[in-house]
Amino acid sequence: MSTLRWPSAVRAPRRVALVRLADPVLFAVFPLLALALLPLLFAHDHILALDFRDWYWPAGHRVLLGQSPYTQPYPWGLNYPAFTALAFVPAALIPRGVAAVLATVAAMAAVPVALRLLAVGDWRVYGAAMLWPPVVYGWQTANLSLLLVAGVAAAWRWRDRPVLGGLIVAAIVALKPVLWPLGLWLLCTRRWRMLAWAVAAAAVVTAGSFMVVGLGQLARYIDQLHRFFADAQRRSYSPYSLVTHLGGGHLLADATLVALTIAAAGACLVCGRRGSDRGALSAAIAATLVATPIVEAHYLAVVLVALALWRPRIGPLWVIGLALWVTPADWPAQWQRVVFLAVGAIVLLAPALPRRPGGGAAGSDCPAVSRARPGGRCAG
Repeated sequence: MSTLRWPSAVRAPRRVALVRLADPVLFAVFPLLALALLPLLFAHDHILALDFRDWYWPAGHRVLLGQSPYTQPYPWGLNYPAFTALAFVPAALIPRGVAAVLATVAAMAAVPVALRLLAVGDWRVYGAAMLWPPVVYGWQTANLSLLLVAGVAAAWRWRDRPVLGGLIVAAIVALKPVLWPLGLWLLCTRRWRMLAWAVAAAAVVTAGSFMVVGLGQLARYIDQLHRFFADAQRRSYSPYSLVTHLGGGHLLADATLVALTIAAAGACLVCGRRGSDRGALSAAIAATLVATPIVEAHYLAVVLVALALWRPRIGPLWVIGLALWVTPADWPAQWQRVVFLAVGAIVLLAPALPRRPGGGAAGSDCPAVSRARPGGRCAG
């Protein structure tokens, strides 16, 4: 029996139609379905806005009552600086359930806002980014991570406004000190005024916040932080955790952490000297992920900033992030740690490689969608 074959003149339009249909399905329908259905599933399992409901809101509420956010026994005490506790005081004025919904919506909105700040014009990138597991884990827990992704994007957007940019970096680091390598980016790109504002403002708000909650709470905060580090290393995705789970011991893990941090800092310095702003920020983002013994799954969402700067249009690197669906939010198997770190390394390093003619040189700091300012500098 012969097989029915379409004439080539008919098959070609059919292929074009299928390709045109694929984009809306993959990058619009799927993300919208995920944003509609996953919150219902997470709410049913009582894990929606988990971090906000169990740590952030209670910390703000205790400050409102004149109590310490650090006195609760681990793991219920806050393991963030006092500035974070004060930042959630306004949320504590609202009933916890309502505040949790608002926090979840804010976390969901943070990634599109970040991409918009980075001048990403390809709508498919927005859809792909919202399907990334680190992004989903970020809004599922209503963690600060996604809001800080928007903060990093804002720091890039206003990098040529020293006061505003410096205050943004200060707020980011004061909320989550693991992002301290942003200061390295400012240093290596010779943004002296912005760096000065960032350091001064971060020091003032951190010290002032501990004065509000009580200077005696600093020791309790450090104790909570140490307990968190000791516990979370077992379920972390960090290179430090990978080494210890391979039996390397804490000394080798510490040496690995230091070596990777020095390498990332060196890359940031080299990119800064070469005038590659995007390269320097990408290296600083890499430093935030290797300079800490704790990397939770949602931490990786920050690499979206680097990827958006190098690849503002949809491509394989935006799709490869979907491979992280084989990795859980925490307690990964060893092979899952390897997959997580490999995907993170590819997404951070591959964009800096030279591209074909017409695709934009790797050394250029002007993405295709950017508009050049007078004088040749790229718009943020």
